[in-house]
Amino acid sequence: MKQSIRTRGKFVFKSMLWSLLLYIGLMLAFNWDDVRIAVSGANPITIVTNSQQSSESAVVNPPVDIQSNITRHKGVLKSVVSLVKIISGIADAAGK
Repeated sequence: MKQSIRTRGKFVFKSMLWSLLLYIGLMLAFNWDDVRIAVSGANPITIVTNSQQSSESAVVNPPVDIQSNITRHKGVLKSVVSLVKIISGIADAAGK
């Protein structure tokens, strides 16, 4: 009876550990820019100013190329797969 409880407990613990590692890996892969900014502490400060313009002086300018803060990570899936391989290698080494 005790052996089956230990086996189930061990299974639940390993499952929770794997899900936690998978969650951390995916969050790092998808939100790498946010993690890097938070760890380095180089959070850019955005200053917003309100200015009142009269309707006479309002000029409509054509849109200017603005650099986007949204980046698309190439190879996110590749990095997640390599992370899972590394974690499974560590888990296999620890299990032996």
